[in-house]
Amino acid sequence: MKNLLKILLVCLILSNTAFASDVFNHPASVQSIIKAIPDFKNVNCAFTQTKTIPNSPAVLKSGGDFTFDKNKGVVFYTKYPVQMTTAYTKNEQVNKIINDVVNKNYSSLEKNFNFYFLNNNVWELGLIPKNPQMKRYIKSLYIAGKTDIHTIEIKNVDGTVTRINFKVS
Repeated sequence: MKNLLKILLVCLILSNTAFASDVFNHPASVQSIIKAIPDFKNVNCAFTQTKTIPNSPAVLKSGGDFTFDKNKGVVFYTKYPVQMTTAYTKNEQVNKIINDVVNKNYSSLEKNFNFYFLNNNVWELGLIPKNPQMKRYIKSLYIAGKTDIHTIEIKNVDGTVTRINFKVS
């Protein structure tokens, strides 16, 4: 039974990775992305996060509440496995990228990333760093949603994958 659960877990991880990677077959211009991505509002919602580490069968899971305020930034109120608050309220890279996408400020993103985009039932934005400093750490960023952002996936060069799902009502 344990082996079956491990196989199912690996299949789920691989299927999530395959889903996010298809967008990277569709290069896009900033102009087409700006038109297709909706205008965002401030959000308070629940989140879950999974982190897979290369050469490890462990999947680290966390979750809690998420707040995004266009004027203040991003705050994660993690409830499990440990209670803590992580605020990206200044100019940290995570906050800056999310803020730039949400506020459609693609000029700074354009300097640092190549863009990929799909817009079917859900819009999907892929970013691959072209900035040499970022390329040393980040392999790709994936952001998807409908009227709000539902998923963010960060793939690091070392093989670590962090996936955050937002439960926006």
